[in-house]
Amino acid sequence: MNFQLSPGQRYDCVQCGRSCQGWGIKVEPRIEQGLREHPLTLRVIQERGAAFRQENDALYLNMTREMPRCGYLEADDLCGVHRTLGARAKPSTCRQYPFILTQTPDGIYAGLAFSCTAARANLGRPMDEHVASLQALVQDGTLLNLVGSDGLPVHDGWFTSWNDYLQWEARLRAAAETIGLEAALGQAAANLAAELGRQANRRSPAWRPLSLNNLTGGASAASQAVVTETLLTSLAGQGRAAHFDPHRDRAPLDTELEKQIEVFLEHLVFRKALVIHPTLLSNLCLLSVLPSFLRCQTRALAGSAQPTLEHYWEALDVAEKSLVYHTRALEPLYHQAARQLVAAAR
Repeated sequence: MNFQLSPGQRYDCVQCGRSCQGWGIKVEPRIEQGLREHPLTLRVIQERGAAFRQENDALYLNMTREMPRCGYLEADDLCGVHRTLGARAKPSTCRQYPFILTQTPDGIYAGLAFSCTAARANLGRPMDEHVASLQALVQDGTLLNLVGSDGLPVHDGWFTSWNDYLQWEARLRAAAETIGLEAALGQAAANLAAELGRQANRRSPAWRPLSLNNLTGGASAASQAVVTETLLTSLAGQGRAAHFDPHRDRAPLDTELEKQIEVFLEHLVFRKALVIHPTLLSNLCLLSVLPSFLRCQTRALAGSAQPTLEHYWEALDVAEKSLVYHTRALEPLYHQAARQLVAAAR
């Protein structure tokens, strides 16, 4: 089993309990059966009326807006299920977190969710010391994002191959070494939009291949700025972001916080966030707007005070959980931004 690991990334659980709340955690039948009659579950029922909740055809841990904390989390912020019954007695989501695993033709890319305290602070052992645990997760049927060798959606009926994408990503990284990853992502989005704008309108609903080689001639910086501002305004309107002053709130933060933003972007590219959810161009719109989102959200959380690392971590929680990790609900918004960028490039 071949794992691709993020260079320099470390992780070990710091037992903070922060990530054991605010999620929709599905409970598999095997897990429910093992927990239903256990004294731990009886305690949870006594404290909150029910240990599980039914949603559509699935069973979830009973975590709601009114009770966001997992009922199995104990007073010392450690998992009662893990402590009493062992790791395999936990729902697969809990066992896997914070690992994000993406199966590709080149192996499994093992990334981390930066909503995790240890992951974003780079605390713990190097990732290669977790390979045995990752192998066990995969063998037990944990959730894998799947990326095929061909047919990666680019935008509006166009697709590319995995090898073509990897070559394009290498050029993205090379550009980032000179101009920074935020600027490189914006440039990549503009160049891709320009190439799509040059293509004749399709008369057939069939998917067509698009080469990502030698993309040049992007949309104007003004067009990119409009897309960024439109996305931020839309996210604010949906309650996903703070309302912002585009002339102040998107300005760079201090050097340390800007470095943290770059680290987050680099890890998203590594864990294949650009191709996990369709499409490539809409994901580019998302990643290129994230720095502006993090800046305005950090400043909103700081209020009149000087933004600190803690303000940034809180903003990062919102970005990771709401905009990136559970991005499907916002896909129409990102697709709209992609179409807007293509139209501006024509």
